Amino acid sequence: MLYALTVSETDPQPSYIDIWETGHTTGDHPIAPHHTGSWRKEEIILGKLIYEGSVKAEIEDRALTHLQLVITAKLRRGEPFAFTWREDMSVGGGRTTVWVHAGSSLVFKYSGSRQPSINRAWIEALAFTASAPSGLYLVHEPAEGGAPPAERLDVPAHA
Repeated sequence: MLYALTVSETDPQPSYIDIWETGHTTGDHPIAPHHTGSWRKEEIILGKLIYEGSVKAEIEDRALTHLQLVITAKLRRGEPFAFTWREDMSVGGGRTTVWVHAGSSLVFKYSGSRQPSINRAWIEALAFTASAPSGLYLVHEPAEGGAPPAERLDVPAHA
């Protein structure tokens, strides 16, 4: 599943939608269901996490920003950890896990130019997964100040 941040003129509250589950695309822009059930074209801003120069994962810019904050905090404290994500079916599916440590070469490349607002609850939820034996994985963004979500979010990567 690939999640994209969406904002509409009628609903300024950002929300995430699963753009792959719909199976509908037009050119480079997927058509995704809005929470009201209507269909509309969404702009997707995907950044890249590049590990050791060759392993790449495309992740929506907002999610990538939150992952970067968690990853860099863990590395500053000298805490290595595993990071796992789901691969997109276009690259064979499955999942990838990398071992992130102080000597890792990481690049966070953003498509958008604006820094998104930071959701402290999401940072805490991601940090919780990073400290668990299973390692870091992307979880749904909780409401600010809400309880951390327990559901894993599958993030496909594109080569």
